Amino acid sequence: MEEPGLGDPLPALLAGWAGTGRELRPGIALRVGLSVAACQAGRGRTDQARNTLQEAWRLFAEISGSRETTRAYWLEARVLGRLGETAEALQILESVRQRLLAEPSPAEAALASIDLGLLLAESGRAEEIEGLAEALRTSFPDEAMLIVSAGGLIRFAELAVAGEPDPRLMARHAAATMRRTFRVARLNLQPMPFA
Repeated sequence: MEEPGLGDPLPALLAGWAGTGRELRPGIALRVGLSVAACQAGRGRTDQARNTLQEAWRLFAEISGSRETTRAYWLEARVLGRLGETAEALQILESVRQRLLAEPSPAEAALASIDLGLLLAESGRAEEIEGLAEALRTSFPDEAMLIVSAGGLIRFAELAVAGEPDPRLMARHAAATMRRTFRVARLNLQPMPFA
């Protein structure tokens, strides 16, 4: 779902959503369901996305731990943003970003900053994106890779302010570039718990 150019993720996610043992692995099922809802919302299938979101969110009570709940809220915010519920999505994403900065989880904080930056750009507040980049630089001063990422966020802001026609395309490109940088720098995303 995250990497552009690798094909349509929705069929695989739908198969996973149908086949995931929701009772045995509610955290994974919740993430899959929220990812399905995000894809559906991104395609303009708002009724399907809302139904999937509602069905997935029933699993929330089954997950435990602040790390998992933070990641579930992050995915929910992405769905809400694609459904046009910008104010709620912005509020949730800012909370998620603050939690990821505090964990600390530098790679995920950078990616959540892109998601937040996208919503800010779409709502005409692109000038606030540079503050997201500054927060990354000050929170993780020893992570040289994040300085590059922060620079990418600033460039994303500049393009959004300049009226770049497709902020979602810019955000996907920025996220894919960050993920490649993370791999080179051996800075990993937090693993998904499978227990």
